[in-house]
Amino acid sequence: MRKLSKIIIVLFLLLSFAFIAAGNQPVLLAGEKQKIGVGGAKETAISLPQVVITASNGRRVIYNVEIADSPYERAIGLMFRDTLPPDRGMIFLFPAEEQQSFWMKDTLIELDMIFIRDDLSILGIVHSAKPFDESSHYVVGKSRYVLEINGGQAKKWGLAAGDRVEFVNIDKNAAKN
Repeated sequence: MRKLSKIIIVLFLLLSFAFIAAGNQPVLLAGEKQKIGVGGAKETAISLPQVVITASNGRRVIYNVEIADSPYERAIGLMFRDTLPPDRGMIFLFPAEEQQSFWMKDTLIELDMIFIRDDLSILGIVHSAKPFDESSHYVVGKSRYVLEINGGQAKKWGLAAGDRVEFVNIDKNAAKN
């Protein structure tokens, strides 16, 4: 019984230390309802691919992303998915900066499409593209990357043309023809 009590106390102390250590990092993940810390963002301990957007208001928003870097992956995108967690998205990598265009055929969820230049600045945003819409969605101008996130998120976080983007654990030159 004493041995069990000691083990429980040690586990409690270890868990307490872990929570205290984690509490020192400011957090702002896209899926969170409230911000902890001042203007910062917490990188995950796991090496997930992430897109970090620094808005003109100073807010940093992090999306854990899937990478669409081949023609097949770019063609399928987020089709046939009925949900997308609020802190998730898909980054489309293209071999060169050019006019990009998307449609929503067989896409079940509303999406924001963030068109990103080669210099990692936002060219423009298509807000709340409707499911199953087969019309062409684009922003006038050349972009090399497109981030798809849940519809309404870009406005919620105040994202806009000119905001800066950073890739974490993503090779920006990995696009395949």
